[in-house]
Formats: sequence, structure tokens, C-alpha cells
Amino acid sequence: MATKIVPVTDLRRDAGDLLEELKETGGPIYITHRSRPQGVLLGYEAFEALLARLRDLEALLAGHGEQPAAEAEPATRFSGSATEFARRLIARNRSLFEELAK
Repeated sequence: MATKIVPVTDLRRDAGDLLEELKETGGPIYITHRSRPQGVLLGYEAFEALLARLRDLEALLAGHGEQPAAEAEPATRFSGSATEFARRLIARNRSLFEELAK
């Protein structure tokens, strides 16, 4: 599916239609203001799936392996540098980032 980019003026005018589209596709729909990216709309289920995946990543990065995500320490406690944290995050979730970039 092609990347959908919508100016904020269209969002204001067509919010109902965009929400219907999100129900069908899950998104993402990128919102711009003055030709600059300002936000992203995701369908509810896509958002919940993303949150679950992030919780699992936090658990992995905190060194808890199979521990349930709800009990994991936040990723902010990662002991390495921010650059190393980003590298590991991207390496472990390359498919998610590639899907979001589409």
C-alpha cells in the first residue's frame, strides 16, 4: 500500500472519512502542517499491536527475555549508550520499521 500523507486542513475537513479508512487499513496516515510532518494516525488495532511489540522490546532490552511485558523494566534503564540502544532496537525490529516506512 502506498504511503498516505494528508495536510492538517484535509484532516479537519475529512476526519470521518479518514477514520473509516483507518478502520479498513489500520494506517498509517501521516499528517503534515505547512508541508512538514506533524503526526501519524494509526488504527486502534495497529496501535495496540505496536504498543505490545514495544513492551516486548522493553522486556528484551532490560534483559528479562521471556518475562511478560507488563512486568518489564522501561527501556530507559538500558545500560548502553543511546546509539547502541538504537542499533539494537532497529536490528531486532527491522521488519516493523520497514513496514512503517512503506
